[in-house]
Amino acid sequence: MPARACTPEALVDERRAFLSVFPGVMVAMLLAALDQTILAAAIPAIVGALGGLENASWLAAAYLLAATIAAPMYGHLGDRFGRRRSSSARGRCRGSAAAA
Repeated sequence: MPARACTPEALVDERRAFLSVFPGVMVAMLLAALDQTILAAAIPAIVGALGGLENASWLAAAYLLAATIAAPMYGHLGDRFGRRRSSSARGRCRGSAAAA
């Protein structure tokens, strides 16, 4: 693989590419951390409503299954209808679910 030229223009382009991707990655990581924080705070109440600690494994399995299904589904909807429209619809769905 040939070495890339370390010209100032190449460094500026590389920096610009990094700065265009990095905020999106950080927002995704922030939302994942917030999601985990909310779930961790709600686990005792959910387990109590399910009838005891023996059902906690079902809660974890259901959460992982829902997250596994939702990620590619949101990606497909974003490809089909556009990222901005699918992101706003996802936010409204999560907001209405949180209010319920």
